[in-house]
Amino acid sequence: NIGLLRELHDYGLQDLAILYHDWQRFGYDVKLPSHYPANPTYGTPAEVRALVDTASGFGWRFALHENYADMYPSSPLYNLADVAKNPDLSPKLGWFNPGTGEQAYLIAADKAQGYAHSQGVLITGDYSPNAAYLDVDTGWSPATYLDMNAANPTVRTFAQAVAIRKALFRHQQTLAAGPLLGEGGEGSGRYDTFYAGYVDGVERQIEGRREALVIPDHELSVIRPLMANHGMGYYGRYFVESGQGQVSPSDADWDQYRATEIAFGHAGFIGDANLDGDLTYPMGSLVQVLSEYNLLQPLQSQYLAETPASVSYRQGDQMLGLSQAIHVGVDFANAQVRITYGNGLDLAVNRHATAAWTVTLAGRTFELPPDGWIAVNAGFLEYSALGPDGVRV
Repeated sequence: NIGLLRELHDYGLQDLAILYHDWQRFGYDVKLPSHYPANPTYGTPAEVRALVDTASGFGWRFALHENYADMYPSSPLYNLADVAKNPDLSPKLGWFNPGTGEQAYLIAADKAQGYAHSQGVLITGDYSPNAAYLDVDTGWSPATYLDMNAANPTVRTFAQAVAIRKALFRHQQTLAAGPLLGEGGEGSGRYDTFYAGYVDGVERQIEGRREALVIPDHELSVIRPLMANHGMGYYGRYFVESGQGQVSPSDADWDQYRATEIAFGHAGFIGDANLDGDLTYPMGSLVQVLSEYNLLQPLQSQYLAETPASVSYRQGDQMLGLSQAIHVGVDFANAQVRITYGNGLDLAVNRHATAAWTVTLAGRTFELPPDGWIAVNAGFLEYSALGPDGVRV
């Protein structure tokens, strides 16, 4: 792993946040909330510290995955008294680990920070991560963790649960002296939208996944000023219709994934979870890693700190605002969207599945293929478009 970090740095990747998911003492999603120390099969404590130090030495952020939502009966820290109860006092069920066949229970909302602190002090003391990562809690409604046990009056209301979760987020940021990143939600139970400003960023999954409607107005104007989200969801969620599955890197439509990231104003995402094969590199190849970084990082630096001045959608030869676009029936699943920002950035993204789009920006005309884009600003030009010979450049 240290060798990979050094190789990426040598290739010019200078601005990364590393989210290291599978490091825990007993393995990923096993015997939680026990995390510390690191799994000895992955290296000694000194080697884990060296990995973190290598990243921080490059000026990168490094976060170790933590989960204080689930408690497994096999955990050395198991305490049924800290499990959230249903009205009949039965324990609320959490994640079922298909690999081990063990059912987790949900930790009551007001008990999570105690485990986060006791484990976190050990984690930061030995490994010194300069960012934090929380699974589950950043993406899903805290109402799930309400405790109906009359002996626990501090977390029976939704308001109490929300306040407790926000305190947990502040705790993690303070302990790591850095940003808090986490899992994004999906569906009716998602809550990541409401944590904007309390969580610094999540892997922001889109409703509808790769078939989603491309309507980024709310994300760009309301969420993004408070939250720098990355990606469009894990590949095993974005490229499959439902649930979570495995994806072949060679079958993944990386152009579509990137075009969607750009349309919604997200940061780039380089990952290896849910990808088939014995991978040497995230995304399946060094080419894809370098493409993701060099196409997204310079462009996201143009827009992450900016609020859009306008968002418009193509309908024939017109560009319409959202209200008009809805009124005339724009096909948002095949949106062709133009976004201008206060700093002068002018961006066009063609998320149409089959049709090209001819766009003229700053006096230059580009033919955008499906999932192509062009971005211009003073001294800045980036595009994924068709060249004179019809080949994507």
